[in-house]
Amino acid sequence: MDESLPERQLEEPEPAGRSLEEILALDELVPLSEEEEQRLRDFFGFSSSESRTRAERAAVARRASQQLGPPDENVLAAIEQVRQAELRSQAKREAYMASLEKRAPSPG
Repeated sequence: MDESLPERQLEEPEPAGRSLEEILALDELVPLSEEEEQRLRDFFGFSSSESRTRAERAAVARRASQQLGPPDENVLAAIEQVRQAELRSQAKREAYMASLEKRAPSPG
């Protein structure tokens, strides 16, 4: 277990049943109950042998990403191309929906 992570004290009550959305919105260092930790593991499809907490997994992810450094220029260019394609697709979708609104209803 990562010693730098906060540990819930015995006198602290178990957090009340929070929704999955509420759990996901919490800071990664907020202590979760065992039930909430398991709900997260199930949601993300972790194997039954996974026992690390969300905070421990986040710490590992941070260390790994720090070792990678900034993304390559080709990756950034590809991300920008995808973003531009998504903007074009959204504009087409909006134009199509607007054209549907202008059409007269067909005789029934």
